Amino acid sequence: MKKFRNDLLYQIKQIVFGIQDGLVTTIILTTTLAYVTDTKILIISALTAGVGGAISMATGTYLGSKTQRDVLEVKAKDSEEKSDSLIKKELQLEKLENDDIFAFLKIIQKYPAFESKLMSNLVLGFDKDKISSPIIDATFMGISFLIGAIIPTLSYMFFVPHIAIIISVLLSALTLFIIGLVKTTEKGRSRLINGIEIMTIGMIAALLGYLIGRIV
Repeated sequence: MKKFRNDLLYQIKQIVFGIQDGLVTTIILTTTLAYVTDTKILIISALTAGVGGAISMATGTYLGSKTQRDVLEVKAKDSEEKSDSLIKKELQLEKLENDDIFAFLKIIQKYPAFESKLMSNLVLGFDKDKISSPIIDATFMGISFLIGAIIPTLSYMFFVPHIAIIISVLLSALTLFIIGLVKTTEKGRSRLINGIEIMTIGMIAALLGYLIGRIV
């Protein structure tokens, strides 16, 4: 259960990035097309772009995550073969006395699983047991992107274009604001300010799309 919670927390990053990217990309597309084509073509275009973007993002995430996982696992395997010397070196850097280092190494040799975990965290800088699955990463990213693409498109399914575009922009702005609140991790940074900042960037993108559509 603990591992599941840790994995879920890690995937929040994928979810936030996916929704944000899918939403901003699609709001530009829909506001551009709103006045230059009929609603049916707009919806088909937006959903097609959403599916294509989701597949592209999922594929890219899978390849990136798999490459990272392979590199880290090889690095961890190579390091485990000389774990004692590497751990000893790290402990010497922390200015532990030689007798204490020897005693410590003798103890952890009795617990191979702990020694392996210590190697990952102390020497390599990561816990290899927490390396995420490329398939899970790709799935979260793809689905999140698609959700983000659907949000600005929904209103066009139920309202005429001049009403739909207003609802689409407002719904997208609210979603971006919430994403800004969720993704704020910098210590001392206001969630409200971050939410407004991300919402503003998304709305500027939507405005540019709208202006392009009106000019065309």
